[in-house]
Amino acid sequence: MRSGEEDEERGGRGGPLPDVGSLPRARRELELRFGVAEVPAVVVLKPTGEVILENAVEEIRRLGPACFRNWQEAAELVDRNFLLAEDFEEWSPRSITDPLRRLKYRVERTREEEEEEEKGRKEEESP
Repeated sequence: MRSGEEDEERGGRGGPLPDVGSLPRARRELELRFGVAEVPAVVVLKPTGEVILENAVEEIRRLGPACFRNWQEAAELVDRNFLLAEDFEEWSPRSITDPLRRLKYRVERTREEEEEEEKGRKEEESP
């Protein structure tokens, strides 16, 4: 089996990227969909497909790999800013170490809670 066929079976990963600039149909589609007017152009998208930045070439040149962190933060901030008021009900801020603290400092259950749980089990068992 040739390496091209192997790449196709793996989902096309690992092979060289196609030259989109040489494909007129693909080039036109990019121009219409993302407003790409010049090549090289980098359009930064959220996982949902929304555009974060239309042409990030200059930012990549200026900041290098640090720009990726900025884009990730921007995507998260935008998502948090558009939460509805109802999303904040019953919301309590927690720290990164909160799950560890919960395991370490387990609060013992009250007798009432234990009795209620036993009643629930007995009711489930009885026909």
